[in-house]
Amino acid sequence: MASEIEPKKEKLDTARLPWSAASNPEFIRNLQNTVYSLLISGEPAILRLTNPAHRDSMQLHQELEWVLFLSDNGCNVARPIESANGRLVEKVQYGNDDWLGSVFSFAFGRPIEEPGVLSSKTLFAWGRELAKIHNSAMSYEPQNVRGSHQSLDKYRLDVSSHITANGGVLSTIARLNRWIDSLPKGSSEYGMIHGDSVNFHIHDGRVTFFDFDDCAYHWFAFDIANGLYSLSFIIQNEDIDFELSFEECVGLFVQGYRTVKTIEQVWVDRIPCFVNYRTALLSQWLKTPEVAPRWVLDIEDEWRNKLEIWIEKCLDSELELV
Repeated sequence: MASEIEPKKEKLDTARLPWSAASNPEFIRNLQNTVYSLLISGEPAILRLTNPAHRDSMQLHQELEWVLFLSDNGCNVARPIESANGRLVEKVQYGNDDWLGSVFSFAFGRPIEEPGVLSSKTLFAWGRELAKIHNSAMSYEPQNVRGSHQSLDKYRLDVSSHITANGGVLSTIARLNRWIDSLPKGSSEYGMIHGDSVNFHIHDGRVTFFDFDDCAYHWFAFDIANGLYSLSFIIQNEDIDFELSFEECVGLFVQGYRTVKTIEQVWVDRIPCFVNYRTALLSQWLKTPEVAPRWVLDIEDEWRNKLEIWIEKCLDSELELV
């Protein structure tokens, strides 16, 4: 397992990279992966360093094959860039260990949490562009098959993880588990998804998605619900002044989505159900750190306690599952 490193102290230089970088990488952030900006052939690009304990080489190739397919099929995504050796994934020495490096074209624009970005037009454009991804998924036949909601611990509900919860929450988790198992998985509603579709930049109405680290086989309606679920957290945590309700956000998103891809009303009606499923997953991640995303592990105790109270309130109630 690669060691933990304080990323801001770890300097990288172009001589250590298998890409023909024109500038030394500049640190951006460290979350699930460590991310730097740099120039490739005079153009801005992103270097992503992945701890092999988080994703191995095969998992990265599964992701990058998917993103290349989307790019080749007209989707606006940050495209992977081959190294000078013609590879998409390279070992990069980081500290005293070898990490897995990938480089992507830069997604121009601004994130949704920046002032003035979130609007009705942004929600419409976001829905339209995500529909392109889901349309492409219907014909996707990968060489390296990614995991699914059934095979990945992150997405699989486990009632035993909630044994300390009250009876109402346990009942809800069990019902959600049965509901998930009952859903159809036709090609028009189930396939490869982004997995964290709030990761986009928008410029002049053009949405460009990046960071497909959480891609998997799942329901398209979950991809919608998960993105809007993340948006609701951003609105609260970034103190964004936005007057539309969650239901109104769903409506605008689906309007944009339907300009590209058909979605039956029953799947729109299931979006709130997937939000409850996502809430149950969050509850599970808080209790089982071995399957939790990095950001969950980094939550301060005060926020963790607030989240647990909020989750119990959400799940300790009668749910209408469609």
